[in-house]
Amino acid sequence: MKIVAMGSGGVGGYFGGRLQQAGHEVTFIARGRHLAALQSGGLRIKSAHGDAALKVRALENPADAGPADVVLFAVKLWDTENAAESLRPIIGSDTMVIPLQNGVESIERLRKILPEKSIMGGSAYIASRIGAPGVIEHTGTMVRLRFGTLMPSQRPAAQAFFAACRDAGVNPELV
Repeated sequence: MKIVAMGSGGVGGYFGGRLQQAGHEVTFIARGRHLAALQSGGLRIKSAHGDAALKVRALENPADAGPADVVLFAVKLWDTENAAESLRPIIGSDTMVIPLQNGVESIERLRKILPEKSIMGGSAYIASRIGAPGVIEHTGTMVRLRFGTLMPSQRPAAQAFFAACRDAGVNPELV
């Protein structure tokens, strides 16, 4: 599965890293010093569930990632519209975008910019942060992704992503 982690901080970095460890092709979208660290030294995850050191593909511009099967949309809520606009070039006819943001407005805000059929619902349950550029610190033990379809046509993609998450050990829940 080809996954783009739009926002590679505590949420996108952790879940993207675990999905890459499970064998999926993950591209991390980041900025500034974090991007430079990901490109030069890779991604390090420090966690009670096991540490990891991964060589990753990290980019600033999502358009350079190419089409994706799933986008983990993990940017700050205030940057939703700009980040969604930058995703347009990688959203194919079967791409699913799963918002993992704080707040209840994500779906509606994304639907104003991206195709409605591409947006699913999602929530991340994790305590994590960027400990230093290129380093994600998982500060608790809870790890769970809860996501679901908003229309029947999304079911096959949701089931495929559920299987990917299960293989990555991130305790998925398909609702």
